[in-house]
Amino acid sequence: MFIYKDIVSGDEMFTNSYPTKFLDDALIEIEGKPLTVSSAIDDSLIGGNASAEGGAEALLDSSKTGIDFVIASNLQILAMTKPDFKVYIKAYMVKIIERLKANAPDRIPIFKTAANNFITKVLASFNEWEFYVGSSINPEGSVGFLNYREDQVTPYMVFFQDGFKSEKQ
Repeated sequence: MFIYKDIVSGDEMFTNSYPTKFLDDALIEIEGKPLTVSSAIDDSLIGGNASAEGGAEALLDSSKTGIDFVIASNLQILAMTKPDFKVYIKAYMVKIIERLKANAPDRIPIFKTAANNFITKVLASFNEWEFYVGSSINPEGSVGFLNYREDQVTPYMVFFQDGFKSEKQ
């Protein structure tokens, strides 16, 4: 399994344990599913047995509903207006291109083409997208772009490949 960490914040953003596609040699898309995680404890699993006299003690149970990869990586939603997004994405693209100049200059044209095409797509349907950052909520780090398939049930998230380092786990 590979863990993908944001090169700016160091946050773990996702793993390849979810269906993963590499798009245009510059984007990574992961697909997830809705998930509910409950904190309920079943006493029978830990040897508990309700008293015949007083019954079981009531415990507060909570649950969290969301998308499996968002919950697993503790991603945080980032509210952005279209003008905010434009400012963010310009600054982020500069960071990635500077990194590519230093480490892989031959990737710059590939990255620029794929990034421009994807950003154009996001801007054209801006209200359909949600934006997520890592657990540190670093606004200068990578953003995951969340949308849903045509079935409006299946979530997917897109990342810029060059904004991450992968670590084998």
